Amino acid sequence: MPSRRVRPPARRGALNRIATALFVLLAVPAAHAVELPRLFSDGMVVQRDQPVQVWGRAAPGAQVTVSFAGTAAPATQADADGRWSLELPAQTAGGPHVMRIDDGKQPRVLNDVLVGDVWLASGQSNMEWSIAQAADPDAEIARATDPQIRHFKIPRSWAGTPQAQLAGGEWVAASPQVAGRFSAVAHHFARELRAVTGVPVGIIDSTWGGSRIEAWIDAPSQGLDEVKVAADAASLGEDDDINQRPALLYNAMIHPLQPYAMRGVIWYQGESNANTVEDALRYRRQFPALIDQWRGQWRTQWDAPSLPFLWVQLANYSSGKDRGDASPWAVLREAQSMTLWMPGTAQAVTIDIGDPSDIHPRNKQDVGRRLALAARHVAYGEAVAFHGPTPQYTRFEGKAAHVEFGTSGGTLAVRGGGTRVRGFALAGTDQVFHPAEAVLQDGRVVVRSAAVPRPAAVRYGWSDNPAAADLVNTDGLPASPFRSDNW
Repeated sequence: MPSRRVRPPARRGALNRIATALFVLLAVPAAHAVELPRLFSDGMVVQRDQPVQVWGRAAPGAQVTVSFAGTAAPATQADADGRWSLELPAQTAGGPHVMRIDDGKQPRVLNDVLVGDVWLASGQSNMEWSIAQAADPDAEIARATDPQIRHFKIPRSWAGTPQAQLAGGEWVAASPQVAGRFSAVAHHFARELRAVTGVPVGIIDSTWGGSRIEAWIDAPSQGLDEVKVAADAASLGEDDDINQRPALLYNAMIHPLQPYAMRGVIWYQGESNANTVEDALRYRRQFPALIDQWRGQWRTQWDAPSLPFLWVQLANYSSGKDRGDASPWAVLREAQSMTLWMPGTAQAVTIDIGDPSDIHPRNKQDVGRRLALAARHVAYGEAVAFHGPTPQYTRFEGKAAHVEFGTSGGTLAVRGGGTRVRGFALAGTDQVFHPAEAVLQDGRVVVRSAAVPRPAAVRYGWSDNPAAADLVNTDGLPASPFRSDNW
């Protein structure tokens, strides 16, 4: 089943005929043309310091050679289906270079190729949100003058079976003429990394607003029958909540990327999986499953079991689904934090920079900056502060809860100054939580409530919109919401 690209309803018949024709061209390569993945095009960025895998299709039996940046790989022969692949030596950052792919009949020449760091940016609308839609659009667009930051936008597309080719996309260098449509989070992330590493940065933008995590995981990893998924997909149309269906976005927007080498992944998703507490609890197993599956996709070729995977924890937002102590968004944030046990992961906490009245907060600059701090530590090994205070354990003594924090999150502080911390609640064995007073004391937080004479559980920032929670470190990075109970 070919991938389907989502298009406006107008002119759908003509566009579908064009899409069908393109699929036929891709499915059966011309006798005298080399077909390449769409990522291989003018202006591409390839990952530095890793072997460069090049693959595609040609006439069956054709001898294919590839040269790049003064290196070449021994010729390989296309198989009976026309498929071939070659591996070039790893390159240091630089460029522009020329890549030449030759089947002896009609060579393909790719110009202006850079070697740097490639990051996959994926998720739903807050990752998709463009610079033109975010804060300070005019200033940010005017500032986007670095042509060594390049974006490849994958169009919204879906398929019932894993695809070999993307539905579209091209590499675009940053400039004020085009930057308005770039992912704001991804671009600010790339800009921060450029300032530190000095190497080109390529962003592969694979996003779809409103998508659930199930849509981004392959069928086997979800215990689903691939044949049934494909059969069900065959009857779907563009109005059938495609971005909610298991595996369909993975098949068309992630699977075709392999084995393109990359430095890591940034992920911003979860709002669509926080409809109920039960929905959010499922994220505890879904999110690690996605990370494992994506890492496995690249591990086969690149021996990268710990491909850096960084994500944005859900921002503060009044979803209307908060029911007292039962907060779907708090439970999903907890599921995100629980995934930090996996090696090579980190999260950017954003409960202080959201918008209670808008699920799409406009401040994407700080989101990109915090993700870049995480990348500098996890992917580049820098000793930088990249997360806020992290609770280690809670000790209950008399009328107070004493919350101890680890040293890696920095020195405790309160946003705005002082020692009184907002956002805490206490409960006794009756499991009823009451607002509490909390203060910084000897490197810990001591929490009390007159309504709870013998506390048994403590929570911090436990609501859909914990904007008032103000525990940070001296670098201004916020503590993530947490709880000591599992009620």
